[in-house]
Amino acid sequence: MKGKPVRGKWARAAVALLGLAAGLSACGGWKGADAEGPQAGRTFRVGVAPWILDKPHVKNIESFLAALASAGYRSDANLQVKIVDAVGSASTQSGIIRDFSAWPADLVYVLTAEGARIAQEEAPGVPLIFSDVAYPLEHGLVERMEFSANQSVGIQTYVPIEEQMALVMRLLPKEINKIALCLRTGDPDAKLLLEEMRKVLSLQGAHVLPVESPDAAGLARALSDPQLSGVDAFYLTCDSIIQGSGADAVIDFAARRGIPVLSCASAAVEKGALAGVTVDPEVAGRLAGQQASQILGGRTPTSLQSQAAAPPRVVVNRSAARALGVRIPESFLGESVQVYE
Repeated sequence: MKGKPVRGKWARAAVALLGLAAGLSACGGWKGADAEGPQAGRTFRVGVAPWILDKPHVKNIESFLAALASAGYRSDANLQVKIVDAVGSASTQSGIIRDFSAWPADLVYVLTAEGARIAQEEAPGVPLIFSDVAYPLEHGLVERMEFSANQSVGIQTYVPIEEQMALVMRLLPKEINKIALCLRTGDPDAKLLLEEMRKVLSLQGAHVLPVESPDAAGLARALSDPQLSGVDAFYLTCDSIIQGSGADAVIDFAARRGIPVLSCASAAVEKGALAGVTVDPEVAGRLAGQQASQILGGRTPTSLQSQAAAPPRVVVNRSAARALGVRIPESFLGESVQVYE
């Protein structure tokens, strides 16, 4: 199998994921409406292509496999699972999907819009479930959320910018007039997010400055751009590189200047970004696993609806708030909020 199956930092995590598929109990599990459940005597094959196997994607896949096991699909009984990391490479992802198709996989689970679009191109006849995609309609992954018109169905991981900015207004002591949006070159979700953020913030008289780079090193260099002088906040997109080493660079740069960092995902908040309104990857993975169990049980993707992973989760870093002199209201903490110390 081409690609990167379990190497480096996340090798043990991927091995544990495969073990999880075998070890979870199927007793008392969930079954979707009209799902037939596992066919006796048959072994099912599921290929998982996470694009980049980072911590949030590990959590997502754990929940995906747990939902399958709960519905009776387990690798110690009737399920074969291959998890292959494309390490963010389009050509590698293409090879992975072709290998899954030749295996042949009964179903492919793909995370990110880039990974899903490649999977549709390389294996249009294989049932596809996507997750970690904010704009499935805009990317053409499905025709409608209610009806895909193709072999794809999945989970939308999207929180409206209006909702995210409402959090900012509750936390920050001053208005946001200029925000720097940090994104990876080529990230299709980020381009749409930039358009949406510009539209929403322009109504408030605020400006959005894109800080774009293909990698974390380039992003760190881009932070020295004189146009970023006077920014009131940085915003990190959900991309794995931006949430990983890219977040490290931005958080360090912003902390030395007393500038808050907001995030689309919890990974950067755990590292030291101030806050974010995020989608829980475990919720997205569980919903995707429920869809997968129905397809393995005989349903077709066109008979299922794509869903939004809700409700969103607010995450706050208390240490970052203290460093910025931001007071977190007690009423705020009384809500469904995850706090990192």
